[in-house]
Amino acid sequence: MTVFVGILQLLGLIASAVFLFCLFPWRISFNGHIVLKESHFSSNGKVTLGTSRFGFMIKPSKYISFGPFGNPWLRFSAQKKSKFETKIPKKENSKMGKKSLLKFIRPALKTFRWEVFSLTGNLGLKSPADTGIVFGGIQAVRGWIRTNRIQLDIQPVFTHKTDTDLTGSLQFSLVPVRLAWNLTKTYLHFRFQKG
Repeated sequence: MTVFVGILQLLGLIASAVFLFCLFPWRISFNGHIVLKESHFSSNGKVTLGTSRFGFMIKPSKYISFGPFGNPWLRFSAQKKSKFETKIPKKENSKMGKKSLLKFIRPALKTFRWEVFSLTGNLGLKSPADTGIVFGGIQAVRGWIRTNRIQLDIQPVFTHKTDTDLTGSLQFSLVPVRLAWNLTKTYLHFRFQKG
């Protein structure tokens, strides 16, 4: 009996810790890097979810990790293991499904808070005129928008060859408990509305 009570206390402690962790804001960050040269193109990116130093990190088609971002505790491969395709049958009431989904997207988006968008690096297209047009457009947007949330630091490269090296980041924050509350409220509202 005491082992059972000990296990219940441990599970209660873990559930309390998870709940407290969900009261704090989490950061969702999309980071990417693109290199475009004359005969070379490469790109990579990652998605992080958690606090500024701890949480989940996803590198598409490489791995998913959990723990401190510099030295994760768990890492799983994200490689595709099977080449079989599964076909999902089309439903006749797809419009009803889309409407129901849209009812949940709006309250979910209300819980997200946009923090920063940054784009830095070198921009060089094959034609210097095209580089000037794109760079001028970026500078116009930069002068038009007065906020610290958008950081554009792009240097033009006016050569007759493609030489682009850009790094971008988009960050949001949310409080998971607020997200769960908004989605539950929306679900119950539409559930009781149907009768």
